[in-house]
This record gives sequence, C-alpha cells and structure tokens, in this order.
Amino acid sequence: MTKKLALLASTIAVAAFATPAAAQNAPEGARAELQLGWDRLTTSDDFASLESDGLVYGIGGGYDFKVGNNISLGIDAEITDSSIEESEQGRIDGISYDVTAELGRDLYAGARVNFGIGENAVAYLKAGVTNVQADFTITTFDAVTFITEEFSDDDTGWRAGAGLQFGVASNAYVGGEYRYSDYGDGLSRHQAVASVGVRF
Repeated sequence: MTKKLALLASTIAVAAFATPAAAQNAPEGARAELQLGWDRLTTSDDFASLESDGLVYGIGGGYDFKVGNNISLGIDAEITDSSIEESEQGRIDGISYDVTAELGRDLYAGARVNFGIGENAVAYLKAGVTNVQADFTITTFDAVTFITEEFSDDDTGWRAGAGLQFGVASNAYVGGEYRYSDYGDGLSRHQAVASVGVRF
C-alpha cells in the first residue's frame, strides 16, 4: 500500500512541476461533492485473511487555501456508507452460531495538498482520521434455545489517498481518487472513488 501511494505522490509532484507555470491553477474556496465507488474490506488475524467487495457512496466537502500559483492547502470532511456485509456460520461445543457484520457509516476529517497541473486539472494528496461503524447480529441456537443479539461497534484509524480532478464547467468538476484506510486490529479498506462536485 505504501509503495502505491509513494508512486502516486511522486507522479503528481513530477506532473505539477513539469507543467508550464502559465497553465497551472490550484483551486481555492469551498467545495462539495457526491462520491461513488468500489470498496474492499480486509479483515485478518493470526489464522486467516478475508476480503469483501461492495460499493461506497456518500458526500464530501472542504475548503482550499491558495498558497502559490499552482499549490493550495485544503481541509476535508466526508460521510460515506457501504454495501459490504459479511456473514459466518459455525458450531462450537454443540451450539450453532450465525454472525452477520454490516459495514455502516464512515466519518473522515483530514487535510490535502492540491497541485495545479493544467488549466482545468488538479492533482492532490490527502491524509486524515477516519472512523467506521459496523452493525453486528449474532444468533446462537441449539435444540432448545434460540438467542439473537444486535449491537454496533466503531473503530478509528487513519486514511491516505491521492486523486485527480478535472473542471467541466465554470464551477463544476469530476474526479477520481484512490485511498487506503487502516483501522487497526487487522481491519483495513481499499477504495477507488469517483466524484462529481461544485466549487463556490
């Protein structure tokens, strides 16, 4: 993962400084966007590693402060949800169980560095803190009893990513982003997200 992000970061830096200054224009001001993309959840422990794929969708926003002709610094906030759901069944000491985990809302807050790489093109690097919630349903049963328990849990970790945005109108843009999130305890996510947004 770190090699992928390092390669993206070096590519963005080369593109930013190789583009003629007259063509570079870093963004500034407020922005809001819709997000939709691919989501992969990886859960691992000392014995196994499981992967589940689904869709991630949500909204994001932020504000960019210009610090140079082709560089600006920004703050980000996002709230997303996911279609990922995992289930496992088994039997221990004569008791059967069925566990279902449904990935829920994810909150993110962080910072970014934007590089103007063309008249209507922006590349950026981002990093911050992310918190994900999961909803669990655990059912245990044997010949005489049937018990179902439901609860929610959340984990906090870090996220890093890189992306591109392209202006399509006076204040509208489309973009694409790769990001990696690590919540600790063997829980991580890879995401590739497309966005449609506006600047104010």
